[in-house]
Amino acid sequence: IVPADLTDNACINVYKLTNEYYASSETCNIWRICPKTLNVMKKINLDKIMGVNLACSHVQYMSNENYAYNLSSSFLTGMKYHLIKIPLFHYDDDDDDNNKTLLEQSKILTTIGSRWTTCIAYYHSFGITENFIIFIELPLLVNGFKLATCTPKGRPLKDCFEWQPNERAKFYVISKQNGRILQRYYSEPFFYFHMINSYEDNGHIVTDIMAYKNATILDKWDLHQMRKNIYDDNNQAVPTRFVMPIITDYNDVKIGENLVTLANTDATAILMEKDLIMLTGESLCKPGFELPTINYRHFNGHKYKYCYGSGIFEQGNFSRSICKLNVEDKTVIIWKDTDDFFPGECIFIARPGSDDEDDGIILSLVLSGNELLSHYLLILDARTFTEIARAEIATGTGIIPPTIHGVFDYVVDE
Repeated sequence: IVPADLTDNACINVYKLTNEYYASSETCNIWRICPKTLNVMKKINLDKIMGVNLACSHVQYMSNENYAYNLSSSFLTGMKYHLIKIPLFHYDDDDDDNNKTLLEQSKILTTIGSRWTTCIAYYHSFGITENFIIFIELPLLVNGFKLATCTPKGRPLKDCFEWQPNERAKFYVISKQNGRILQRYYSEPFFYFHMINSYEDNGHIVTDIMAYKNATILDKWDLHQMRKNIYDDNNQAVPTRFVMPIITDYNDVKIGENLVTLANTDATAILMEKDLIMLTGESLCKPGFELPTINYRHFNGHKYKYCYGSGIFEQGNFSRSICKLNVEDKTVIIWKDTDDFFPGECIFIARPGSDDEDDGIILSLVLSGNELLSHYLLILDARTFTEIARAEIATGTGIIPPTIHGVFDYVVDE
């Protein structure tokens, strides 16, 4: 009964699987939409398909593969996480295949039990590399009892959250081939919404995360806080790199030894005792931006150099600006209009036929805080971070919300 009552308000993300477009929140209810008209084509309930109650709004895939992946959870038969494998093709031997979406052909690759008997960890995104999935079990818990009653009582999901400052973050490295857990790592508690990118490098897995020291970021979005028109900047996201060495033989390592052998990183992985590797992250730049994006089509899951982000409504280093971060040398380029404007999420569009990582353009919807000035769609040269053009939206057009997550694609008339 409960999963059907969870919201079907798909307000978080829009993503594409082959030629199918989906709008999602973080529940089991997902909408397939028409890219031309934005009309609803089909409502998909993952609870009915595979018994999962919550699903991540950030599906992950790599451009050279035939499958996408997603994380999900269930709480009616115990607190569990599920890694879902989604085909990016239709099965020829399925008689009903023509009536099924790709999402409806998903299968559970593996299931992981929660560390807590009555709670599951909250997650908003996860990592993918050529061979592995990276899942971090954070100490921000979703209380199962509260979750089961939040809809009947008219309460938001946030009321189900419990921050556990004495619990570590737990990193799972999962094989994409068979779902086996290759290794587990731990770190001091932190919170994040977005992974920037992950990749494999000389026997290590590198994952870059927009890390917060705790989950107080969630309190910023309470309505009574927003009405004060003061955006607290005491806990801002820091681009942080964690490096996980792949250990094949524990007889070769010593207690207290830093197992990270990659050059040019301050991230560490210390073997504290058998089967307990503690990670410490490396800051890649100053705090203050969010909504990280990369050249996803060509570099997701691979070693990369550039990340783009927005200061959205934050104060401080990236206030009212968007940025380009070089994760190798930690240099940053900033673009900013006047203080009247608030740029949203950056969307990278690669130049057709180019393999250069930053050869393309950046799109960002820039909102005006001055009713006399127009909102506009900004187009930047991704390499130089200089403005190419802008498409202004006439004042008085209506309410235009800030962009959180979106997708760019060509829509060709058939």
